[in-house]
Formats: sequence, structure tokens, C-alpha cells
Amino acid sequence: MLYYPYRERFCTGGGTNPLWPAMAIRLLWAATFGGRTMVKVRCFKCGHAFQLTEQYIANALAAEGVSGKPSHYTVECPHCRQANKVSLKRVRLPEPEELPEAEDAPAA
Repeated sequence: MLYYPYRERFCTGGGTNPLWPAMAIRLLWAATFGGRTMVKVRCFKCGHAFQLTEQYIANALAAEGVSGKPSHYTVECPHCRQANKVSLKRVRLPEPEELPEAEDAPAA
């Protein structure tokens, strides 16, 4: 039987996976990239996979005038333009960014 010196520190019990700490780090890295949390979406019509940031979803909901957190967000596939319904159950939406409004400059 092989001896894993880190097993006693990270694993509880005899039947757990000795590589659990490495797997947990990989899963956390895949969920957050560069400080931005991404929401992975796959189009149910064409199968095209794409990602959205939580900030993008928050800005789009603010532009639509939605207050609060809805249960779903509808996004169009960039490949075939099919509407896809994305669940926001596990998404933490940040505050929407305020875009600088263009002031009407008087014509000279």
C-alpha cells in the first residue's frame, strides 16, 4: 500500500480521495478567472458554448430596468441567435456599473 504523507492533513477517513486538495484548487480556478466569475452557457439548439461575466448580466438587467434579482436571464446565442434561458440561482450579481451619459453639447 502506498503512503500519502499529506493524506492525514487534508483527508478525513480511509476511503477519501488522496488527490482531493489538488482537485479542489483546479475547480476553484476554473470558476474564477482573473478575478471575474464567469457563467458558462451552452446553446441548446446549435451546441455553441460561450461565457458571460456576472458584471455583464448585472449591467444588462439594469439596462432593461429590472430591479432585484430575477430567477432567470435570457441571453441570445452569438452563433445562431437562439434565446437561451440562464438560471441565476447560483450567480451572485454585483452592483451594475453606471455608464457615463453623453451630455448634449450645444452646436457652435
